[in-house]
Amino acid sequence: MGETISPEVIEKAKSEPAEFAIIFDHYYGKILNYVFRHVCDTETAEEITSSTFFRLLKALPSYKPGRSFNAWVYKIALNEVRQFYRKEGRKERLKENILSFPPEDICFDRTYQEDCSDPVLKMEQYEQVRVMLNELPEKYRDVLVLRYW
Repeated sequence: MGETISPEVIEKAKSEPAEFAIIFDHYYGKILNYVFRHVCDTETAEEITSSTFFRLLKALPSYKPGRSFNAWVYKIALNEVRQFYRKEGRKERLKENILSFPPEDICFDRTYQEDCSDPVLKMEQYEQVRVMLNELPEKYRDVLVLRYW
């Protein structure tokens, strides 16, 4: 997931909300991208992402050093996505949303560009991966999506 936030920044942000801006700037695009993959709607993803950062700010004093801050932030985001589906009365998980758009259509914070000279082959491979991931249990699928997408 790239570079991480230093423990010093996290500790400062617990008592000085202005320091939270560093955490927000570091994670905003990543969390927005992650949430979008779950809901496939930009406006909804932005709302859930805002809610995620509100919860993160409120919960920050309870963060225990030594645990993965990255994992903690993404767990809060996933909980907010789940809360969205519960509020909306949707029973289905919409697992296909995670990978239902081509990669070039859903990246808010791209740190690299894929080089693929054959876009048809790329889309065929992408569809194969999407189908295989959707066959996995949710907990395994989420881990792979977080790690590679």
